[in-house]
Formats: sequence, structure tokens, C-alpha cells
Amino acid sequence: MLEMLPMHMCYHLRILQLVVDIF
Repeated sequence: MLEMLPMHMCYHLRILQLVVDIF
């Protein structure tokens, strides 16, 4: 469970970066 948490965070951050790049 703890190992999955960082991966999820990284994925979320990546999506955020993509949104920021589009805007």
C-alpha cells in the first residue's frame, strides 16, 4: 500500500504538469 502511494502521487503530479503546460 505504501509503495503504491508514491506512484499515485507521481501520476497525479504528471497530470497537473500537463494541465499547466496546456494552459
